[in-house]
Amino acid sequence: EPFSRATVSFCLQRWSEAADALPFEEAFPYFELDGKPAKEPIRLQDEGRWELPRAGTLSFTCLLPAPFEGRRRCLTAAQESRALQIASACTDSLTLSTVVAALAADFQLSGRAVRTIGRWLGSYGAAGPEL
Repeated sequence: EPFSRATVSFCLQRWSEAADALPFEEAFPYFELDGKPAKEPIRLQDEGRWELPRAGTLSFTCLLPAPFEGRRRCLTAAQESRALQIASACTDSLTLSTVVAALAADFQLSGRAVRTIGRWLGSYGAAGPEL
């Protein structure tokens, strides 16, 4: 199922970003295929994805640390208002997605801002990025 594969791939990607600080066994204390312990998946470097089983039931628990304090700064109300004003000037989903990605890389957006941007993206017919 594509959604399930995307979910485990996302968790593995997040773990790989913190892999220096967290061994696989700590991040995934429960990682089983058809009820039997499974090995750490292999990352296919040339394709940028993870080699996951094509059959069976993969069950896992993913425990990742919270982002480092200060890693992404919170915007003040005025800054967020300005960011939304800039984003509202975008005329297509690609431009808006690029602006949002740039904001998200450095700043933590409020739920209100995320919902607003989500509505704008939806009005362009954007379903979100492929995982």
